[in-house]
Amino acid sequence: MKQIGYIAFYNKKRIEIPLSIGGIYDAKLEAIRLLNVPKSKQGLLAIAPGYEAEVINEQAKRSSTLA
Repeated sequence: MKQIGYIAFYNKKRIEIPLSIGGIYDAKLEAIRLLNVPKSKQGLLAIAPGYEAEVINEQAKRSSTLA
């Protein structure tokens, strides 16, 4: 499996951050900015590597729920 980016989770929200952003620290800073995470809640932010298979599986789940 090839890593294609990072996945950030906070407060039941999920975003995908491309690998072009840089390393995991840069992905965390971008997630804090995009998800509007307050400084007191930054410990609740989770960052995980995103792999190609996860994106394909997520797309399959979305299309099956729409059908």
